[in-house]
Order: sequence, then structure tokens, then C-alpha cells
Amino acid sequence: MALAGYSPVYCNACLRRLDWEHKEALDYINAFLTSNEQDEAKNLKFLDSISSLRSLPAFMDQVLLVEKITELIDHESVDSLTGVMRQQAMLAIMKLSKVKLSVWLLTRPRLLTTCFSSIFSLPPAHTMEEVEAALYTKALKTMDEMLKALVCEDKEPNLVVLQNIVKEVEEFSVLGQLVGCLTLCRAEQEQEICQSAVEGLRHLYSFMLHLKSEILRKLGAEYRQILKNSQVETAFWVTNTRNITLIFGKYLEPSEGMDFLLTAIGGMRDSSVHGAVATRNMLHTILEVPGLRWWRMSEAVRSIYNHLDSISEPLARQELRRALLLLGYRFSEEVVGTLLGCSRSCDSVAAEMWKMLTSQPNTSRKILGELVSRLQEPARRRYQLSERPAGFPPLANLAQTSCVSH
Repeated sequence: MALAGYSPVYCNACLRRLDWEHKEALDYINAFLTSNEQDEAKNLKFLDSISSLRSLPAFMDQVLLVEKITELIDHESVDSLTGVMRQQAMLAIMKLSKVKLSVWLLTRPRLLTTCFSSIFSLPPAHTMEEVEAALYTKALKTMDEMLKALVCEDKEPNLVVLQNIVKEVEEFSVLGQLVGCLTLCRAEQEQEICQSAVEGLRHLYSFMLHLKSEILRKLGAEYRQILKNSQVETAFWVTNTRNITLIFGKYLEPSEGMDFLLTAIGGMRDSSVHGAVATRNMLHTILEVPGLRWWRMSEAVRSIYNHLDSISEPLARQELRRALLLLGYRFSEEVVGTLLGCSRSCDSVAAEMWKMLTSQPNTSRKILGELVSRLQEPARRRYQLSERPAGFPPLANLAQTSCVSH
């Protein structure tokens, strides 16, 4: 018995049309791959054709296909956003993921680096005109959806793929920044933001635990201890900023630990969108994480120097002073060397940082000892110091002033 409204002829016509559209898309893609096309309209049609595919034939050159998409994104300007090429390219990547193109081809470092730089190298959204800012928002959302499509299988993250994305794309080693931003967002009053941050932290924690366990799997007892710790940690780790910071901190590499620290320092500015209390707590706890190591110490000193004038809240400045004292005590050589470079203009911020460093006896002794050591370097070094710009205070005077004050 025929169903009401059912027409075999109509459905067959629909199928023939779909087959024709699929074949037309494949023909256009194959022709494009062998051309050197520069026309924007034809480039967009190539990407649209990919997005309309229902399957991927075995004879298609998949490597060349990915390379062509990469080239189209790479040719986009990083100074402005005037079209939808980036967005359409990332939609094409999503489609290729759905038609089962090898995920290892779609997560090649060059493709991902190009996608990221095409968005993150653009000027900040708040400096754009309304139309361009809207395009930026859509492109950013599309990139987020693309990454989810590449990483998630059956709504669960593929940790191996996630590891490939985060670890192979060295130009965007943002693990420490990501932990910091998600930790601060978790403390937001807006429930939607808070819940999204919690979900992101859970996935990120699973990923980091996966990395750690892969390294230690052969070490037996230590691997079992990690699994035991993870079972305990997941019961309480999202309850507050301190717990999150302590748990993530022990898994971060030195460079990632510095990114974590820099995120906290930048988040303390008066203009920051993050809450002052959560930011202070995160900075305070970062400095207490057992075994957390830091590289690029000069960046922390310069960050404090760049942001100190933008931090007026008394408790925030107090926490920043504590951080500088601790860094000065642990890394006196790097801190002194960097701050001397910042002091060439002899401004009030540098003077305030020297006062902070000499406000506590233990740190003061190490800082002044480092200054004296520099004064006693060979004659060549002393001659170089004598060539300092006008207004640069002599080290001897600085050391003498600080000694008198103590």
C-alpha cells in the first residue's frame, strides 16, 4: 500500500539530483586541485564544494586537498578581516572530518598553525568596526566548532588527537594560559560561563593526566600513585580556585608554568574582566605549588613592570609585592638583570619595584649581593656600564641607598 504523500518518482528524482550535485562538486574539486586559481569567488566555490560532499572517493589526492585549504587560509591578510574565506575553510575541514578523512591529515601542524595564526594574529576585536568584529566573532566560533569536530568522537574527547593538536603545534603552546583563563572563568558569577569553564577544565585535566600517565606507565609504582591521586582529586578539585591551581600546577612544564603565572599577573589589572579575588587567590597559590618550575623569568619581571601602574587595588598590589619578593629571592640574578634593563628610564614603576625587592631582609640581602657582584665584574663589564644612558642611576648609589635604608 502506498503511503500518503509518498512519490517514488519524486524521491528517485531527488536521489538523482543529489548524485548529480555530488558528482559536480567532486569534478570541481579535482579541477581546482590541478589549477593555480587565485580568484576569490572560485576559491570560495572550491570550499563550498567540499562542504557539500557526502563521501570522499579513494582516488582523490587527500594530502593535496589539505594543502590547498592551508594555502587559502595562509593567503588571507592578518591585518584585517574583510571576508569569509577563513570561516569557509574551517567549515570545509569540519566536513572532511565528517566524511572520515584521516584525522592525522587534518591535525597536521602546518594546517593548525595556519588556522590559529589567521585568527589570533588579527587586531583585537574591540578595535574593529562593527561589521569586521561580527566576522571575527563568527570565525572564532567556527574555529571552536572545528576543533571540537576534530577532537571529539561520540561526544567524548579523543585524547590522542588532542595531544597531537596541543603538543605538535609548538608555535601555540598555550597550555599554561589555557589553565589560567579557565580557572579564572570558573569563578565568574555568570553561570553559563562558569559551567563552560568547569567542563573545559575537566577535559583539560583528563588530557594532562593522559600525557603524564603515558610517560610514567612503565615506572610502575609512580604510575599507580598518579591514578590513585586522580581518583581523589576529581572528587573535590573544582570546588575553588586554590584546589584547581594546586592540582594543575604539578603537571605543568616550566614554560607552561610561566604562562600560568603571567596569566595571573595580567589578570590583576584594574581593567581585567576577571574577578579580583579569584585572580589574587590564583597568583597566591601558584607561588605555593610544590615543585612548580619556571623558565623565562625575565618575562615575569617585565610583566609586573608593565602592569604595576594599572593595578590600584591595595590587596592586589600587596599580592604582587609578595610575588616579586619570592621571585627575587629564588631568582635574584635574572630578576636584577631584567629590572636593571627596565630601570634605564629611571621611572617611578622601576623605583617602586626596587623598593618592593628591598622591603624584606632575606630578599634584600640576595638582591644587594647580586648588585655588588655585578659591580665587581671585570673591567670590561664596568666600562660597558659606564656607557649607560643619561639618567641611569649608578649601581653603587642604588646599593648604598638600599643599604642605608636597612
